[in-house]
Amino acid sequence: MRRMSLIAAAVFLLSGAQDAAAQLWQAASQLQSLISPALSGSGRYKGSVELGGVAGVGSSKLNHVEISTSQGYQYTDWFYMGAGLGVDIVRSTVSDGVPSGAEDYARRWNGWGDSPRYGDKRTGVMIPVFTDFRFNIPTGKSPMSASLFVDLRLGATWLVGNRYMRTDDGWLSNNTNFYFRPAIGARIPVSSRNPRQAVNVGLAYLLITSGNNYWYYDDTVTLSAIGATVSFEW
Repeated sequence: MRRMSLIAAAVFLLSGAQDAAAQLWQAASQLQSLISPALSGSGRYKGSVELGGVAGVGSSKLNHVEISTSQGYQYTDWFYMGAGLGVDIVRSTVSDGVPSGAEDYARRWNGWGDSPRYGDKRTGVMIPVFTDFRFNIPTGKSPMSASLFVDLRLGATWLVGNRYMRTDDGWLSNNTNFYFRPAIGARIPVSSRNPRQAVNVGLAYLLITSGNNYWYYDDTVTLSAIGATVSFEW
């Protein structure tokens, strides 16, 4: 009786292992089928290039003009996921002089902000790297019908160079900053021969947060901006 129980347990474990191996093989096969179209540029691969401009809002502001690209895979007619990279020209709204409330800091460091290498600047370049999620909401049955979209970009951005970016209430460093940019708008197909080609026009909100803000009593900063984007996808 005991031997029969051991045999039954062994058969059960073996069948479970075979089922798990089959599931792993099936998942690997599906993963390969999802990745290979994006790598080969065939099938449901999709790319886009975008130009955007946003103006800072709130107590600490930077204005941004960004050009970016997103490359990925259209999993369904309504869902796209990819990865992207941008070049963001940023301009501080702070006038000459130290940020508001930081006079004691400036005096303590005796002109640190004017240092040509480690001082601050009012115009700079940031490099955002992000994962891109896009949801399309069709408004008609024709392939040439315009549709609505919701786009979510989530990632990180870095300030280029050693000089700090001056904000209204401190200085932004060149360390890693959190990057989040949702947008909503309209997708307008431009080619009846290839409905995958479209122009997108949207409204965007940009959020950058950092724990590396340079100020003698506060090392965090939150930057918000609102603006518009236009992009071409293929």
